[in-house]
Amino acid sequence: MGVWDHEPRGAGDGDGGRAEREEFLAGARRLARKVKRYQPEWVAVVGIVAYRAAFGRPKAVIGPQAERIGPARLWLLRSRVGSMRIIRCRS
Repeated sequence: MGVWDHEPRGAGDGDGGRAEREEFLAGARRLARKVKRYQPEWVAVVGIVAYRAAFGRPKAVIGPQAERIGPARLWLLRSRVGSMRIIRCRS
């Protein structure tokens, strides 16, 4: 399994402009090359916003995806960034 956590500038540092989009696209290309090289069965992408931007899938949801990256199956995970955490434990 491969896990991809791409933050080109760190959470909240980018302006959402062209440079940030280009960084996401470049990250997606790097990921595709790594998948081709290492051939994992699964790739987990951390952060749905990053995935949507990098792969042009604006309606993607958390969980397994129909799309693949090369031969690898794909699973989207919630971001680990503190401000994005929405899962809370009950005591």
